[in-house]
Amino acid sequence: MNWTYEEKLPDGHRLFSTTTSDGIDIVYAIADDSGTTPNDTDDGVQWLDVAELLIVDMDESFDPPRQWIAIPLVDNKGNRSRTPSDVSTLLHLANKLKWQIEDRHVKAIYEVN
Repeated sequence: MNWTYEEKLPDGHRLFSTTTSDGIDIVYAIADDSGTTPNDTDDGVQWLDVAELLIVDMDESFDPPRQWIAIPLVDNKGNRSRTPSDVSTLLHLANKLKWQIEDRHVKAIYEVN
């Protein structure tokens, strides 16, 4: 797979892009620093799961409650997961990829233009 390094995200992840096998669409993956490219990391390729919304929620198990921000991911086997993130990264990805944000605390969906 031919990866293009896009940028270091505010939360410390690195953003990469590549084209789909048909060469038509650009898809994105994130990587931590455990490998040079997404397929070299300890977690393997973690694709940005743009079929799901970026997530903002409140974790009520803390006193006071804490904001919880996550990026939805999917691996090569189709297993879905989320990685914790921060507000800056969430807004950056929402803007760059025209990705909607779901605020589960107030039950609203936002678009960043």
